[in-house]
Amino acid sequence: DGYYYVDLDLPSGRKWAIENLEAPLGGIPKMFAWGDTKPRIKSEEDDYLFGKVGSMTKYTQTDGLKQLRPEDDAATCILGKKWRTPTIEDFRELMEHCTWKWCTWGIHHGCLVTSSNGNSIFLHAGGTAGVNRECQGYYWTSSLNESEDNYAYYCTFCEDIEGEDAAFLCYDDVEERYWAFYISHVTD
Repeated sequence: DGYYYVDLDLPSGRKWAIENLEAPLGGIPKMFAWGDTKPRIKSEEDDYLFGKVGSMTKYTQTDGLKQLRPEDDAATCILGKKWRTPTIEDFRELMEHCTWKWCTWGIHHGCLVTSSNGNSIFLHAGGTAGVNRECQGYYWTSSLNESEDNYAYYCTFCEDIEGEDAAFLCYDDVEERYWAFYISHVTD
């Protein structure tokens, strides 16, 4: 299909894309609100596809949807049904079975995520849409918060001021869904 993945020798067998969604090789990836299939240049609650905080119209306690459906998954919509946004479990596996090292790739800051077989992927840092923080990376999962449907899970990491390792790795934090973060993508 023209999109490349890396085998990180994960127990699930899941393959991770070599670049972020909508990122030209070596370029800056685009950011998306959770469940939105069009890139954003800033995080705005007023134009979020599924309503405002407190009055969401999809992925709610009422409809019971807890994972992005293919029609709302930017990775699936842009790249095809073979690809999807990682779940919270996918990010947990990536953190538990790979090493994360802060680095600069070309002119971009981020984390080099390396598996035991020596293969690696690069995850950009860049803050959120409208907030440039080259010392932090934010990535949506496809998983909705189970108890509060205004929020979805994301993975985050930041630079270690003391050294070269990623200082903070978290795969189970939540943020309001209208925030625009990066999206990586996986395939089975």
